Amino acid sequence: SGRKFIVAREEGWRDMNSVAALEAQRAQQKLAGELGIVQLLVVHEGGDFDAVGPAGSKERELAQQLAKGFAVKISFAQEMGQLAASAASVGLTREQADLIADLDVGECVIAIGSKSLVLNTTELTTDWERTYFDTSSSMRDATDHESEEIHA
Repeated sequence: SGRKFIVAREEGWRDMNSVAALEAQRAQQKLAGELGIVQLLVVHEGGDFDAVGPAGSKERELAQQLAKGFAVKISFAQEMGQLAASAASVGLTREQADLIADLDVGECVIAIGSKSLVLNTTELTTDWERTYFDTSSSMRDATDHESEEIHA
């Protein structure tokens, strides 16, 4: 049709619940350019791909193929305990994982193959956008609430 489409899957693990769903995503991924699709899969932990289906299952194999099949991978800061597994699950190099380990809030690593760059997104966003898309706010709110209960 000549039109371009963006397919964004927030909480991507939800769409990895069956072989059929995974095969459909994999087909979209392989045909993205031909179909004019930009496919985004947002996960919050690389381990999300290893949590699909039981070990050794077709679901797990497809999820791992899907994770490694994206040409561009963008990663924000991660917990050190998750970083090695996350990097391995999406096919990042050791050097890229080391860059991720040193990120500050608002910075991300953009990886294309073995090449990468660090981008400070705070320079590209407004105060409103940073507040609206602050994905850590609910964790801070929970921690503040727990702290209030302890001191009460």
